[in-house]
Amino acid sequence: MDALKKLGYEPGEHGTYEIKYHNDEIVPADFKQESTLHIFTGTENLNLFDLRGSGDLMSPDYWKHDEFRVCEYAGYDGVIIDDFAQSKSEGNYGHTSMGLFESGYHKLTEYRIPARNFDDFENSKSKTTEEFTGLYNELTDKSPELDEINSLRESREERNNDRFERENDADKDEIEDEEIGR
Repeated sequence: MDALKKLGYEPGEHGTYEIKYHNDEIVPADFKQESTLHIFTGTENLNLFDLRGSGDLMSPDYWKHDEFRVCEYAGYDGVIIDDFAQSKSEGNYGHTSMGLFESGYHKLTEYRIPARNFDDFENSKSKTTEEFTGLYNELTDKSPELDEINSLRESREERNNDRFERENDADKDEIEDEEIGR
């Protein structure tokens, strides 16, 4: 146990330790694996076949290799499937995934930047990294459409915030009216 404490581990609620491993070796409790974020942008529309709707945990869409081959042979660039992820806090949850064939991959430009893990994302000073901001600015400069999309998104967020504030103010007024007995 002393060896674990030297690595920064503390016993949990029931006196057990949650140990981190990397390459089959115990690593310090604060270990963060270095990783890479792959960002793909496209200059051409992808021709994707939608296979969603028939998969479940017992027969997930990502096992439909025969159907993938049929789609690829038919000239599609990839498929859209229902997928599942597992999380300690959320359990199994579904999401949409996209799988690309070689033809689709060649229509994309790939960028790679170091990935970061913000343990306390909500309270971190930065919600992004210098690498991501630099790439975003580079891509925005190359594509004025992104500026227009962001402007529309910001405008929508402002409208939503204004609506939320109006509804919140109306709720406060209603509560005050009830308290006064109007």
